[in-house]
Amino acid sequence: MRHYFNLGIYTLLYPVEGIIENLIAKISEKQRYYYHRWIEEWKYGSGGD
Repeated sequence: MRHYFNLGIYTLLYPVEGIIENLIAKISEKQRYYYHRWIEEWKYGSGGD
């Protein structure tokens, strides 16, 4: 059941990535790297690949 709950959370979070993308222009290169890995986690965790 936990797997399906997390799948639902990632599915809801993945579209939010477009909104957050505008905010990352102000962060450091290292933080931007981790941000993109986080977004990939949402994408692949939601089955959006």
